[in-house]
Amino acid sequence: MTAAEDRRPTSVLTPQRIAAARAHPDFETAVLALARTSVTTYSGHPLLNIVASDRGRFVVAMLVARLCQEGRLTPANLKQLAAQQGFASPGRTSALIALMRWAGYLTGEVRNLAPTPKFFAAHRERIAGELYAVGYVSPAAHAVAEGLADDALLCRFLAALCREFDSGGRLIDQAPQLEFCIERVGGFLVLNDLMLRAHGADAPLAVSVSAYSRRFAISRPQVHLVLRQAQAGGFLEWRDGRVVVRPSLHDGLKDFFAGVIVANSLAAEEAIGV
Repeated sequence: MTAAEDRRPTSVLTPQRIAAARAHPDFETAVLALARTSVTTYSGHPLLNIVASDRGRFVVAMLVARLCQEGRLTPANLKQLAAQQGFASPGRTSALIALMRWAGYLTGEVRNLAPTPKFFAAHRERIAGELYAVGYVSPAAHAVAEGLADDALLCRFLAALCREFDSGGRLIDQAPQLEFCIERVGGFLVLNDLMLRAHGADAPLAVSVSAYSRRFAISRPQVHLVLRQAQAGGFLEWRDGRVVVRPSLHDGLKDFFAGVIVANSLAAEEAIGV
């Protein structure tokens, strides 16, 4: 049994729920909207990227919201929960806490932290975009997206989303072939952008490594590495200085976003008490 298979049993990402999401008539629309949201709402910074990827910072937001809702947001509890969920070591979490305090996302004494309005504002646009996309399939997700001006609702949603992964399941278990880009800063964004640009297009795509580097605040070697790994994985190929995106990339992203849709739908239902 592989590590991914060992993690797979979970009350959230069941085969039945994944199949139901994929069978929805607007599933494809939701997938494209999710990919577009991931690209357009990204707000990267080289300093932040050194400490954690965009995905990592979102995971921290879920952990913070959960501990805040449970009334036990302290550095010690945050480090413990991050370790329990397999997200980060205590040292890495300490660096993130220090960065969030310095940037004004967390306030309070060392043993009594609290998220600031800036914390919620930093994630609101991205979460709203994701929930509106999931809303093509889930009415509850659309309802939460409409009410995200309320910090309390946003906190409930993030906390619910966090709890869904207590059993050890991960979204990437739905598309293990994409793990090479999920854990690499900017990699997932580059592939989403390529998939969106290729959708409905007939000609190979012109790709600017320097443009991706600037857009996602990552180094040019990092972009080159992502593209080389994507080519090695059979997701794209170079032809005369241009990129041909293969259907396997779209298929892999659909597998991944099916898990995103299920997780967000259930968290939204919990957040509004459906």
